Amino acid sequence: MKSVLLLFFFSCLASDHLLAQRVKNLGSNVNSDYDEISPCLSPEGLFFVRSNHPENTFGENDSQDIWYSKGSDTTWAKAVHLPINNARYNSVLSILSDGSLLINGVFNKKGNFWSKRGMSICKKQGSTWGAPESIGLNALTHKSEGIFGGGDMSADGNKIVAAFSKRLNSKKSDLFLFTKSPNGKWNKMEKLKEINTEHSEENPSFSANGKTIYFSSDRGGNFDIYQSMLVKGHWSKPALVDLGDIDYTLWESSFRIDPDGEWGYFSSNHAGLGKSDIFRVRMPGKKDYIVVKGSFFNAQTKSLMKGENITLLADGNPPENAYVSPDSSGYRIQLPKNKGKTLVIAAVLPHYKGIPRTIEIGYDDVNDFNLELQPPSYAIISGKILIKGTSNPVPVKDIRAILLNGSPVDSVTLDTATSSYSMKVPIGKKHKISVDANQYSSDVAEADLELVTNFVKKEVDLFAEKHQFLRVVGRLLDKVTNAPIPASKHPRVIVENNKSISAVYDSLSGKFQITTEPGKYVLTGIADSYFPVSESVEGKLNTTVEKSILLIPSVVGKPIQLNHILFVLGKAILLPTSNMELDNLLTFMEQNPQIKILIGGHTDSQGSYNLNKKLSKARAAAVRDFLMTKGISNNRLESEGYGPDKPVASNKTDMGRRLNRRVEITVLK
Repeated sequence: MKSVLLLFFFSCLASDHLLAQRVKNLGSNVNSDYDEISPCLSPEGLFFVRSNHPENTFGENDSQDIWYSKGSDTTWAKAVHLPINNARYNSVLSILSDGSLLINGVFNKKGNFWSKRGMSICKKQGSTWGAPESIGLNALTHKSEGIFGGGDMSADGNKIVAAFSKRLNSKKSDLFLFTKSPNGKWNKMEKLKEINTEHSEENPSFSANGKTIYFSSDRGGNFDIYQSMLVKGHWSKPALVDLGDIDYTLWESSFRIDPDGEWGYFSSNHAGLGKSDIFRVRMPGKKDYIVVKGSFFNAQTKSLMKGENITLLADGNPPENAYVSPDSSGYRIQLPKNKGKTLVIAAVLPHYKGIPRTIEIGYDDVNDFNLELQPPSYAIISGKILIKGTSNPVPVKDIRAILLNGSPVDSVTLDTATSSYSMKVPIGKKHKISVDANQYSSDVAEADLELVTNFVKKEVDLFAEKHQFLRVVGRLLDKVTNAPIPASKHPRVIVENNKSISAVYDSLSGKFQITTEPGKYVLTGIADSYFPVSESVEGKLNTTVEKSILLIPSVVGKPIQLNHILFVLGKAILLPTSNMELDNLLTFMEQNPQIKILIGGHTDSQGSYNLNKKLSKARAAAVRDFLMTKGISNNRLESEGYGPDKPVASNKTDMGRRLNRRVEITVLK
């Protein structure tokens, strides 16, 4: 993907062939799928740091090691892992004149254990490397409390520039200059106030003569390479280093320049082979073009407008050599260097108003100009207009208006083919939206635009209920606790005599709703570990019927009374009116295959005691036999008749005797 983006970008600038002339990835012998950073040149090759590579001393888990590739210019050998990596975070800072390495950290005498912050020199002895020896940079050791951002030693060995923070755990580093005293000690340290900003400065390096410092800083919003020159004892105002036509909105750091000043080496997450790669760039001579670059900001919130497909205009026309990065919200234009010419540039994005900027082309090779876009005062709300409880659209012929906060919207667009709508709505507040349709009652939808600061499109479907429908509302509750059935029990409501009708159920509140044609229906509530319960409902046109269903939890040892299992008088023959209750019992057994039940038959006290006992046992057995014919194993079923021995009401009244004539089940396990 990175390679595709790189080729796309430079194809925009193909007339200058800058890819071939200026910037080059060092290739797969140096770069990999992992992070390559901190390049340091030696006469024989390139030292650099590779992060989280499997061959690192600490492997892929949060590690940095020093690697080496032999070669120069365009030819690089396969990089090798050096044996001097004894810490988790190893880093090469500089290559000294004798080929020694200046590395990060102070180690123990054996050189196999990192002990504290500072810098050490590692000398090569034949084909092996000696133990690191501290250079005595005590000020760095004692004053560096936050992030350490790299460093470099001048070619004459008398100066060191380093990036670190004096504040504990700070992630922002500043540049400091250390000067070696005549006695060889590093006693003098000064903060480079002319270079440092409130942003972070890191990974500094010297030019060959020590009079230019290169460093990376996020002062422009992203980490770019800057340079500051020593002029009459003072460091000049930092200026961007021209790295060719890469995406300046990405990350560039660890810049090093060769002794001749012809080639620069740096790390970037610009299109490459892995996460961050090492690149080589030919340093510019006299050029006949300038670069204008910057980022796009929301004029109201001052935030970057990432992810937007913004285009550019220069003097009202799309510029030829332009690149825009939606991911980073940055842009870059290459323009002829016509000193004194003015140019008006502006960003373009649908629904936004680009704020133009007039720039005067001068001598600077790279110019920073951020562009702002004013967001609109509206959002676009759109959606379908549907019949509630279905996926069918409300016929357009019945739609009279779309209502915004109760008032008709004049500028709404209606799609007659799909019954969908679209309209502009002011931002900064909450809105209530509904539809006014003939023979329908609309629900009120809400669109919250109170905190919106960028242009947004929101999908808000509108639902309207046709007046001829019957609506059944109620709650599915635990009969014992009167609380909603937990969602973990998979509660639901089904319509027994019309499986095509579905109930809308909210497990948090236990509420359900059914919208259907007028008529008679049987609703059954079902949940795991609960005995199903059925209720009959009937409703007419344009009515709402309330019917709650109380499910009986199955508790081991506690009887559940089956109120609707009825028999022929004096016999153990099930009546057809028992079918619904029998089906619920069957459902209970099928959905809870682990349980075993006892079916108990009961009678009133009228007549012969022995006959009542016999009848109750036969009736319990009839229920058992029904379940067995439906596939329930005999091992899960027991039946018993109790006659009049366990009344639940007085046998002196008709009502009491009716209650005593019953069938119960008891969960045994």
